[in-house]
Amino acid sequence: MNLSAVTDFPDKFTRFMIDLRDIKTETQVNLDKPTLVNLFSRYIQGDMTAQEQLESDIIGTIHHQYKKGL
Repeated sequence: MNLSAVTDFPDKFTRFMIDLRDIKTETQVNLDKPTLVNLFSRYIQGDMTAQEQLESDIIGTIHHQYKKGL
């Protein structure tokens, strides 16, 4: 989940998709799926508290996959 893309390019997106499949990756998510969706929804509406919680509860993502490759 690259949260910076949401704020860096706000005019480029008309909608978002969150892939909630259970796929084994290096990412550790310490949130249940409904909470994750709720936080992301709040974040794209400008709630910076939601951003902080997303960044602290999703470990192994937030830009890392873009450096390593998908």
